[in-house]
Amino acid sequence: MISKSLWLFILVILPFFASIDLVQVSAKDSWCPITQPRSHEMVEYGKFAVKEMNELGGTHMAFESVLQGATLKEGEKVYIRFELSVKDGYDRSRYMVNMYEVPTIQFKKVTNIRKLP
Repeated sequence: MISKSLWLFILVILPFFASIDLVQVSAKDSWCPITQPRSHEMVEYGKFAVKEMNELGGTHMAFESVLQGATLKEGEKVYIRFELSVKDGYDRSRYMVNMYEVPTIQFKKVTNIRKLP
């Protein structure tokens, strides 16, 4: 028969150590904040997102600026999420944009756009 200490190890301590290893793996592939939201690259992402919004929604919004965001690199894909400020006539609005890019084949796709309050 298995002793109580072995059961304690199997049921409590072993899952604890397994979860620590999983946390370390996920920390490697974590989102990195965008330190320069006004960089040329981020402005290009913002303009691309506004162009997509205008085509899909039939609007005439103008790019204003990227306010903040984060990036995540997984293999060849770079995931980008950022807060975007746009101008529609005299009104200014903020949107949260999720997109990804595959730089090796020069492909960009906006996956989600949500208006912020």
